[in-house]
Amino acid sequence: MNHKGTVFIETERLILRRFTENDVEAMFRNRGGDPKVTEFLCWKTAANLKDAENVHQGITSEAFKAIIPFFFNEVCVNRIESQHDPNNPNSGYVMKKCGLKYEGTLRESDWNNKGIVDVCIAY
Repeated sequence: MNHKGTVFIETERLILRRFTENDVEAMFRNRGGDPKVTEFLCWKTAANLKDAENVHQGITSEAFKAIIPFFFNEVCVNRIESQHDPNNPNSGYVMKKCGLKYEGTLRESDWNNKGIVDVCIAY
């Protein structure tokens, strides 16, 4: 594997780059403070801007599609794996849309804001 650090990746609608302090307010306003958005995540819903500062992660189909070739072609990984709560099938649809295939379900192997949960693994 070739460690590349944080790189700048641009898609048709997105710029993927390192998260900065200037992003905190927009992240909180757009998704971090919404309990429906964070329902299946493993971090609590941001109650305020200070909480939002602690989140450096966000995945959309477009972003995921952009990083997959980067990991295979630049970082030279052998496998990309992702997981989602089976009660959140939309995350599974994102993975499938990006070319990942369902591999199996691990029972009670993770946790999120719902508690201990099963996870579906895709590769």
